Amino acid sequence: SSGINAEWPLRPGEDIEKAKVLLARIYQDDSRSNQQGQEGEPTEQFDIPEDKCGLVIGSRGSKIREIQSDTGVGVNVGSRDTAVGGMIKVTLRGDKGGCDEAKKIIMELISDSDKRTERSW
Repeated sequence: SSGINAEWPLRPGEDIEKAKVLLARIYQDDSRSNQQGQEGEPTEQFDIPEDKCGLVIGSRGSKIREIQSDTGVGVNVGSRDTAVGGMIKVTLRGDKGGCDEAKKIIMELISDSDKRTERSW
């Protein structure tokens, strides 16, 4: 399944976020094969800050599953070891309307977290 095994096993003390990303990717690989209209080329790709990928994935993949369920779009967040310049690629697969909605949800998630941290005084 898409080269995931090369990243295992995680050593003690490695980033928990990396484990979340790997588990979410395994889950996505399984779910994508069961959904129609999500094969082939990505419909949309964009980058998010590496430190925000946990927000998009959620606890044990809960947020990414919610986004996929709400929009009908396959969402794949790249793993931290693929980050370029502190940014990680998000790939959306599905119809254009669903991809637009998924991107909007993700962008709101990561911008809301910025607003919260700015006002932590």
